Amino acid sequence: MAEKLGIVLYTDERYAVPTFITALSAVKNNAALELHFYVFCVDSRNWKSQSSALLESLGSYGNVGGVHIIDSAQIDQRCAGVGLDSGYKGSYGAFAKLFMCDFIQADYNIVWLDSDVLVAGGLEELCGYRFTEEKCFAACIDMNNSRGWRQKLKTDAPIVVASIFVANPVAWQAGRNSARIEQWFARFTREEISMLMPSIVVDQGVLTCVFGSQWYILPAKYQVLPGYPLVGYNNFRLLFSLRKDDFYTKKDMEDAVRQPVIIHFMHFIVTKPWLHDARNSFEPLWLSYYHSVPEAAELFALREHPPLEGFEKLKRLLFAFSPFLFCLLGRFDISHNVKCCIKNFKTIKNW
Repeated sequence: MAEKLGIVLYTDERYAVPTFITALSAVKNNAALELHFYVFCVDSRNWKSQSSALLESLGSYGNVGGVHIIDSAQIDQRCAGVGLDSGYKGSYGAFAKLFMCDFIQADYNIVWLDSDVLVAGGLEELCGYRFTEEKCFAACIDMNNSRGWRQKLKTDAPIVVASIFVANPVAWQAGRNSARIEQWFARFTREEISMLMPSIVVDQGVLTCVFGSQWYILPAKYQVLPGYPLVGYNNFRLLFSLRKDDFYTKKDMEDAVRQPVIIHFMHFIVTKPWLHDARNSFEPLWLSYYHSVPEAAELFALREHPPLEGFEKLKRLLFAFSPFLFCLLGRFDISHNVKCCIKNFKTIKNW
């Protein structure tokens, strides 16, 4: 009997095609697993029938055991029950991720995937994680895992990156982990939460602050950034102020680029794959899935990246001249952003 794995996604109608491509790549690379999809959809009742049908068509694949659409109204109800405001930008996805185990009744592991990732390898390993009170979930280390950021979050634990986030609903509920998150939020007013969440990188900061080191660190192959090969290991560490023991090793990163399991198209050096960027070596792989979906062009047109202007244009020219100087100056830009976040923290009484 095939092992079961749940895939959790979040989208609005505008991103239905990229979300479907994320799901399709998981299906195509995991024939040996029985996949169950749980898709949080913003205002799904008002979607065009073609958009809804696209996601529901995942159920036609032989290794898919079910497709479950969860409307965002349920997130509103869940958050209202604990006094959280789900109305600010990015909050639906953040709260869907933090409380996903409350919405999904399954005894197998489930994995959250952001809609800008592509599955390029097998996910069988994720089925084998066993979660307890000591190890509540599994995720990768964030590239912002510098000593400075950890000090700001008041933690010695690694900072979570939650573009891929693995948990087990039964173990999560047994550990009352959602209650732990609610108790952490209860320290702050609604206004403070709206200010705090963007400052701590939304859900990632919450998971880091609440659970400390109580999670498994996934191998680097589960978070491959297309921009990383363009800067290299030493420049990457320079940009994010990372010491050697703050992040994966150089060998970890190089092996991951050669054999990625999950590619995360976050906006780092290169753009999303639907905004053409010749420097993105993983773009052709994403496009191969896009062109295999007959409805894709009608629902989600590809675009050229708009012409760069001002500071963005200067940054691109600097990068072409010297990735080292680009990362050196970028380090100071990131440090400035951290200082702005600190100002927010100082205005929050319980931080």
